[in-house]
Amino acid sequence: MKKTKGAYRIYLLTALSAAGYFALGQTGRTHFSTLLALYIVLFVLFLLLVRQIKMADAVRFGIGCSLVLQLVLLFHLPNLSDDYFRFIWDGQLITHGINPYSALPPEVLDVIAPTAPMSEELFARLNELQRSNYTCYPPFNELFFVLPAWIFPQSILANVVLMRLFIIAANLGTALLGLRVLRALGRPESDVLYFALNPLVVVELAGNLHFEALMVFFLVAALHFAVRKRHLSAGAALALSASVKLAPLMLIPLFFRFFGFRKWTAFAAVTVGLTLLLFLPVPVLGGVEGFFKSIGLYFNNFEFNAGIFYGLKQLGYWFSGRNMIAVIGPALSVVTLGIIFYLTFFRKNEAPGTLISSLLLAMTAYYLLGTTVHPWYIATPLALSVFTSFRYPMVWSFAVFFSYSAYAATPFSENRWLVGLEYLFVLAVLLWEWRKREEPVPERR
Repeated sequence: MKKTKGAYRIYLLTALSAAGYFALGQTGRTHFSTLLALYIVLFVLFLLLVRQIKMADAVRFGIGCSLVLQLVLLFHLPNLSDDYFRFIWDGQLITHGINPYSALPPEVLDVIAPTAPMSEELFARLNELQRSNYTCYPPFNELFFVLPAWIFPQSILANVVLMRLFIIAANLGTALLGLRVLRALGRPESDVLYFALNPLVVVELAGNLHFEALMVFFLVAALHFAVRKRHLSAGAALALSASVKLAPLMLIPLFFRFFGFRKWTAFAAVTVGLTLLLFLPVPVLGGVEGFFKSIGLYFNNFEFNAGIFYGLKQLGYWFSGRNMIAVIGPALSVVTLGIIFYLTFFRKNEAPGTLISSLLLAMTAYYLLGTTVHPWYIATPLALSVFTSFRYPMVWSFAVFFSYSAYAATPFSENRWLVGLEYLFVLAVLLWEWRKREEPVPERR
């Protein structure tokens, strides 16, 4: 990129963003006002940076800027999430021959403590939920916990740094593969910057160490193969995505009209077969009951930042006088399946652009109707939106940060007004964009 006036603006905006991310990385999640102010500033800088990079026609340089911004947080311990303690704990257990799917942390602390130097410190930092439940992370995801624990058995920070490098590499891979998908669709390559430079990606995936980054990378890889009609490779990539987090499995039916019956059957067989193979360690090691018990908690017990569910839950209180999450949660899952059925058989998914917008709408329904919506979950619809004309996920990537207000209260308490405001923003933009629909972009053959 030539050192023009526009280039210096890009350098300046990147430097200011780096300073903002550094400051945010030093701020605890109980300081909501400071966090929100920093996030707003970072989002404004992100929009300005994308604009300048587009004007300079320097997309690959912009991807380089995203790499720099993620590396700012390389040696920071996550400050907005404590999930990483469970990641490292699982890695420690496996490297010592203990199955995290069948062993609760209190049951094995005395066993592992004499040979695992960090175990007592890790156990002390596990939250009550982590201590009282088996791990819910699939075996393929656990691999990314085991390697750091094996290489660095005595350093929490070193474990974090190596896991963060995995996540940054996945984010970089998503951006580079995204360029190829955009090129195949005939869409502007600069649209990939809406994901690569988005503060949600930098803060939640790279900064707070969430492995949705890997799920998104393999999902975009599946799209990369799908638009080239390589159905078997697309199936394998989708299986790897689902083997990090299970949600992508629900997308299998949407490829039916795109591939046609024969190729879709092979695609589905590869996806399901490889997923089952990657999950094989769970039954082999005798951890099925513990794993599904932990997964079941997500649907039947957990609730966080769930705008639509909260409205239905209040109605449930009025009519029954009790929390009906065990009924409403599964019922909303059935509604999501109904939406996927509609998108599968009543949308013309033969075209790659229409297929991807259907995938986006399916994931949107899944999260809009979910009982638990953490900020990092929005990375998936955000990534899919890059390949469409829908921009409501970018609005969501901003508004979802309101959910951190819950940690400012003692004890933990959500601000339902802010949750409502978040969903009002997202639904308003979604409905507006849906009414005007996507203008089809000529696709290159």
